[in-house]
Amino acid sequence: MIVPRLSDPFFAAIADSVNTVALQKEYTVFSATTYGILDLELKAIREMLSRRVEGVLHVPSAGFSAGSMGKEWDEVKMIAIDQPVRESRVDLVSVDAFEGAGKAVKHLVSHGHSRIACISDTNSLYSVRERQEGYIGAMAEHGLRPSFFTLCA
Repeated sequence: MIVPRLSDPFFAAIADSVNTVALQKEYTVFSATTYGILDLELKAIREMLSRRVEGVLHVPSAGFSAGSMGKEWDEVKMIAIDQPVRESRVDLVSVDAFEGAGKAVKHLVSHGHSRIACISDTNSLYSVRERQEGYIGAMAEHGLRPSFFTLCA
């Protein structure tokens, strides 16, 4: 399993769940953190493949694409988490951020709210863009003006 940070509660929860299921199925999980740095991702994937793992769970950075890897990864099962891998056959496990944001707006509108802001990180990540698009669509559907606030690192 390759994640950006184990200190992030979202990725920590995923790692914990993966390890729980792996133990039940008598698998061992090797993990690596990449801090979202493409070179570290590529190094981690190559290291995993050199150990002849059966599969790789990977949270790809925004810059990662299938073209980043050579033919060596065609032999192993790959699953992307939270972010799709561009130009690839890799399956994606993700929440439906678009629909979730839309449902959140609709819920708030149903309780009489009309000034609803979207607070998020920069839109460099697929999941953030999807969430923002769902928010924009739901706001437009209710005739409301979107308002964005970006978190500072």
